[in-house]
Parts: sequence; structure tokens; C-alpha cells
Amino acid sequence: MKTKILEVTNGPMNWGKFMIGRFDGEWSRESMVAKGESLLSARGWTPAHILVLDLQTGEGAVFRPGGLPSYDLNKHRVWVCPMFEPMLTWLYKQDLTDIAKLPDLVDLKDAPFAWSGSRRPGPRQPAAPEKAEGEGSCWRCAAPIWIPKGSKDKFTCMECVVKGESIRPIQDA
Repeated sequence: MKTKILEVTNGPMNWGKFMIGRFDGEWSRESMVAKGESLLSARGWTPAHILVLDLQTGEGAVFRPGGLPSYDLNKHRVWVCPMFEPMLTWLYKQDLTDIAKLPDLVDLKDAPFAWSGSRRPGPRQPAAPEKAEGEGSCWRCAAPIWIPKGSKDKFTCMECVVKGESIRPIQDA
């Protein structure tokens, strides 16, 4: 794999540290299971794909430049530093045929400031089906108990009530 370390700032506010990678000799790696197949090609990877790793968080993914960076980051649920999305937006617009030609430092003055990174939410998941009447669990011990359909109240099993655990501890003010 050919790699390039890239530092990205937005003035003196945030500082991102990334490794950009492009598969190289790995293309010739034949699968040990699916004989006769290139392991990477058979997975759908192409020479256009790049690996982007956030060196601060240790997380990243393989991306195909040209898409929408915010979608790509959400798809992979990457924990990102504040500069990941602005850097990826910038990177998608660069000539990536030779990543060694990328600059060592990029200052994206218009990138927004953020105090910390965050986990991207991921693709929208279908809503959980509403529980049928009778399906529920004790909020203290998770034992299965009967609850009224659609109730959002917390219910306690009889065992926790007998133990006196149904009463929440009083917090010191």
C-alpha cells in the first residue's frame, strides 16, 4: 500500500492528522479461499478506492472519491475529528492518481471549528416495531414482565418490589 500522511488545519483552531492509502501490491494477492480471484477485486474494490484513516481517532474506511463525504462518513459510522469531513471534501476534489504529490499540510480556513469529534450516526435504521401487549421487561433487572401495549412508563417486576429495589435511591443535592 502506498501511503501519505496529511495534516489539515482550519487556521489555529482544529488540527487533523490523516493517513491516505492506495492499494498497490495488494492487487496481486489471490484469495486463499476463492482460488483464482484477486481478493480486493472480488470484494468490489477498484484502483479508484482509497483508505482514509484518522490518526487521532484511529478510525477510517475505504472510500471511492467523488461521492458525498457526509454520506460516506455516515455510511461507515466513523468516529471523526472535526477536520475529517472538510478534509474528505477537499480530498475528493484532488487528483489522486499519485497520492505522494498531495501536500503535507492543508489549511482549510473556511472549515467550521468544533471542540471535539463525534461518532457519525450511520444510515437510518427502520424503526423498531411497537411491542405487543404483554411484552416488556423490568427496568431494574430486565426480567420479562407484562406491560400495557404502547406504555412508555417504567415497570418493576415483583421480585424487585419485594427486595425493595423498585424505589430509586435519593440523590444528594
